[in-house]
Amino acid sequence: MMDPESVEKYTELAKRLNVPPGEMVSFIRNMYKDESEERRLQREQEKKDKLEEEEWKERRKREDDERAHRFKMEEDERKEKLRIEADKL
Repeated sequence: MMDPESVEKYTELAKRLNVPPGEMVSFIRNMYKDESEERRLQREQEKKDKLEEEEWKERRKREDDERAHRFKMEEDERKEKLRIEADKL
């Protein structure tokens, strides 16, 4: 349902554009429909952008976790090698 502010806004626009009175209702309805579709598409894009950002954050966290794990494994391996070398002496 169209709110009174939208009706007033589109009526004023139609008058400025010299829309014939017989086409006024159709003009207002089309303008409202176009604006509603634009808002819907904008919401969809915002959801898509948010999802992409969340996926990027998850991927980044996973990569950081993997990097930290590799570093820990390499560090443990170095320590073990040093321990073995020290035991040989």
